[in-house]
Amino acid sequence: MKVEIKQTLKTPHLWIILVIMVIGAVIYYADHIPVLQDIVTDAPIQLARYSTHRILSIIPVAYAAFIFRLRGGVIIATVVSLGLLPRALFISTQRPEAIAETIAFLAMGLLVSWLIDRQQRAVHRLEDAQQELIRSLDTVREQQQQLQLTEERYRGLFESAGEAIFVCSTTGEIISLNKTCELLTGRTQESLMNTPIYGLFSNFDTEIVREILSEGLGGRTVSSTEELRLIKKDGAEAYVRLAVNPLLSGDQIVGLQVIALDVTEEIRLRKNMEYYITQVTRAQEDERLRISRELHDETAQMLAGLSRDIASLSAGESELPQALAERLQKLRVVADSALEEVRRFSQDLRPSILDDLGLVPALEWLLSDLEGQHRITTTMNINGEQRRLAPEKELIIFRVAQEVINNVRRHSNASAVSMSIDIDDAALTLIISDDGRGFNIPQRTSELVQSGKLGIVGMRERARLVEGTLIVQSEPGKGTTVILRVPN
Repeated sequence: MKVEIKQTLKTPHLWIILVIMVIGAVIYYADHIPVLQDIVTDAPIQLARYSTHRILSIIPVAYAAFIFRLRGGVIIATVVSLGLLPRALFISTQRPEAIAETIAFLAMGLLVSWLIDRQQRAVHRLEDAQQELIRSLDTVREQQQQLQLTEERYRGLFESAGEAIFVCSTTGEIISLNKTCELLTGRTQESLMNTPIYGLFSNFDTEIVREILSEGLGGRTVSSTEELRLIKKDGAEAYVRLAVNPLLSGDQIVGLQVIALDVTEEIRLRKNMEYYITQVTRAQEDERLRISRELHDETAQMLAGLSRDIASLSAGESELPQALAERLQKLRVVADSALEEVRRFSQDLRPSILDDLGLVPALEWLLSDLEGQHRITTTMNINGEQRRLAPEKELIIFRVAQEVINNVRRHSNASAVSMSIDIDDAALTLIISDDGRGFNIPQRTSELVQSGKLGIVGMRERARLVEGTLIVQSEPGKGTTVILRVPN
């Protein structure tokens, strides 16, 4: 409060107001001031003196209200009214009229102070609004500059992106695209504008693209898990994967951003690799078949003949020394064992039961051999109608099952193995489970190779040859389950 009073006393406006008030008071009481009595008495017009006083009385009130707001105007009006009161009470011959005039002046002073304060407040509000508007305009200008910079950066990234990027309306029409779209489609940007994006794809994939766009309009970010065929202007096909992101304005979806990743070269390399693997696999199987037949038709027959000759020699020569007879008997046992091993090798290389009777009997033979050779309990369950598949598919399924059984025999330390075959119109699903030691499954193929899990890599590659999928589930101490699904 003291600080405010000191600041007010230092204001020049206060002293100007006081000077005006003093001048007005001198003029008002001039006829009672000895020095000024003669001058006032001789003045020809008394009315001018009172008019000047009224003007000089209202000026400081208005000045104070303008500078110090309503409180200052009220204080000065009150002080001036108090200055008029002595004349009204003690000097004026018309006391009631003088008192009324003083009260009227006070009321007029208060009214003028209120009107000026109201006007000042309105002016200040206008000034504040103007300043706020200027600040808002500055903010908008800065935001526009930032938006322009962001748009320029986005436009630069948009145009220089290696992927084809389409911006589509909610109905699927293309409203913006980058240069890469021209390279991908073989069409100009002008010819692509306002055309439906799903019209760029083959008839087979058009509905898939529509479904992906519909999911994007539902507010989801969608990526296609399969390759879609895009038809270029010259009729050539390009394989792409799509990623769709909804474009929002507030909470409303106003469009879609569609990114098309060209995987044509990847598909070509994959098909070449699959063809190469297929040829290698077929060559391996042909070689297995040749060796199996040679073992069965030649080596096994020779060993069988050798065993018979030894048996005939032992039986025909009764006078053979005991030592020689025992040695011939041992040779026969060795020959018979070798014959059994050759037959087993021949069967492992290419079981004739697979070609003669089909997949299910061959799988049953695998389980019975596992149970007979290694005393592991086995069970088999078949759901669905049994039917023969293409020879290549039956061979792949058998080889995968054979690899799983071999892994059980060598590594799992299992006591029981179960096999389930589910057959329907769409696919054949083979599930093999054991109660062995289990293991941690690496997530990446490279980690499988580094950890020595080449068998899993080989099974997955074989499954891909027939467009199948292979899933391996295992945990330490909880056994292992292998699921192979091959479409019919």
